[in-house]
Amino acid sequence: VGCLNPASGTVSGDSDATAPDATVADHGTGSTDTPADTDPTCHVVGYTASVGGVAGTTDPFSYHVPSVGGGHVYFHQTREDNQTSEVARVNVRTGAVETLTDNDWHDLIVDAGGDALLYLSDNPLWAHKELVYADKDGEQIPWKPEALPTGLYDWMDDFSGAVRRHVEPGAAAWLDADVDAIRMWRPDMGFGGTVLSEGLTDNGLPDLHGRVVVWTAWDGSDNEVYVWTEGQGRRQLTDDDKDDDFAVTDGERVAWLSDGALMLHDLAKGTSRVLSDLPCGAPSMDAGTVAAACATDALTGSGSPYWGFGDALVVHRGETTRVETDGGSIYAPRVRGELVAWIEYDLGGVPEPDACGRVRVASADGQIAPIDVSRVGAGCYWC
Repeated sequence: VGCLNPASGTVSGDSDATAPDATVADHGTGSTDTPADTDPTCHVVGYTASVGGVAGTTDPFSYHVPSVGGGHVYFHQTREDNQTSEVARVNVRTGAVETLTDNDWHDLIVDAGGDALLYLSDNPLWAHKELVYADKDGEQIPWKPEALPTGLYDWMDDFSGAVRRHVEPGAAAWLDADVDAIRMWRPDMGFGGTVLSEGLTDNGLPDLHGRVVVWTAWDGSDNEVYVWTEGQGRRQLTDDDKDDDFAVTDGERVAWLSDGALMLHDLAKGTSRVLSDLPCGAPSMDAGTVAAACATDALTGSGSPYWGFGDALVVHRGETTRVETDGGSIYAPRVRGELVAWIEYDLGGVPEPDACGRVRVASADGQIAPIDVSRVGAGCYWC
């Protein structure tokens, strides 16, 4: 979000793979142009898709909602005629842009994982809507929602700093906003999949990993964490007088916020512990590593779009540590394997629309110090 002035460098994974020079994608056609603005200072220019030094476009509101999966960055883009939006992806190693949909519908990405993609397709003329699952074997339609919510807020984490997985190869999980239900789908389950949240209300967005789905729901007095495991069914993980929110899982453990404190539960051992009693933002989790932006002073209230801001980056990988940062505002940490990425704004507090920061990457074990990937603006958060 905002302007990006990517730096070239090595792309994580293959030692001989280098980030291509920054290019501007021509709306999914694969052609590129050199960006006109190479000023290293930061100017807010709207939404931009970028990964590993590959920039998308500097045209405001052309690219939206990126998601990473299988060596690609997926996103949807507004067509040049501004009539519909289509789903596209960028290859992180080559920079090649591929348009995946080309029709008269509004195609809006929900999530990507591995080589699987989940997106919403809406034809307003026909009042016809579909949730589409796509992978290397083709497309299937797990569900047809009656209505699309305003934006994608009932389907995905937009502006919140949270990250939840809704799809992986062979499976998808989502919040059915029509009836306030969590649905989990696999191809052998047929249309609609199975409802995991029978009898629960105010269900939050689910997080999917392998045989496990986690989410939060209202128990009559506050939010609690629920876990569904294939072959074992659903159980309530928490039962206390605290608000439990933003549950995520790596399939073996569950992390969440309990009145802002960062918690971790081991599913096999049945034990829970506090990772940080600082007020924290929504956690990210992968392969046993948990990361969250926490506050040593005060965290912006959860009623704002800035959930996830803090002045400390807390990482747990066997033990809980704090990553040394430059003291700016930490936003939206992401964990993938042994790496942690986050946005760090130069000035303390919530960034104003003209604020400037950096996308940074470090190893979860502290062996690799933070590396600056690119400059980034605050973008149109107030719109």
